[in-house]
Amino acid sequence: MMQKFSLTKRPAETGGSINTRTEMHGKEKVPAHDIKVGGLIIDGEELVALTGCETAYDALYMTDESGLVVPRFICFAPLVLLHKFIGAAVQLWTPVGDHKFSGASLKDITLELKTGGNTEIGFKLQVTSEKEHLDVPGLLNQPVQIAIRSAELDAKREDEPELPLGHSEHTPEELNEAIEEEEDATASALGRKIARDSAKKKRKSRD
Repeated sequence: MMQKFSLTKRPAETGGSINTRTEMHGKEKVPAHDIKVGGLIIDGEELVALTGCETAYDALYMTDESGLVVPRFICFAPLVLLHKFIGAAVQLWTPVGDHKFSGASLKDITLELKTGGNTEIGFKLQVTSEKEHLDVPGLLNQPVQIAIRSAELDAKREDEPELPLGHSEHTPEELNEAIEEEEDATASALGRKIARDSAKKKRKSRD
């Protein structure tokens, strides 16, 4: 079953920079934006849904002697998730206008544990604005409201290097032998070419 993540409408804030670029949708070039969004507060159930781990909340939080829920580990910087979510329907309410995006992505997701048991999250919201104009300067460092629906976990891990074409399970010794054989074959071919050229020159000199 595909892991999905959704958030009801809640406060957030945008960052101080928005990367604007071009994406190819089929044969068409469309404007795309990477918007930094932070300051979202999620509860324990949403933390479990975000991480895909049933024990995430209990692993990260505990109850202290006074009965207050606190982070279990206080020596860590904000945690970074390795995976990203794609295909999300996102609605953004901003001081300069409201926007709806389909096929949005949530990347570089960070978690900051808070006293009380809630978690503050941030991420890079990747969207395209082919159907509406996005006022980029007016969206910087703004208080916003955001809702996310049906974001799906991207099955491809971006931190995993791609294997080269023709990758196999050969040992280093086998690969070295293959390289040497290829070099010998190249040298033999070069030798035959030199011999042919030399024979042609001798025939021309006799003629």
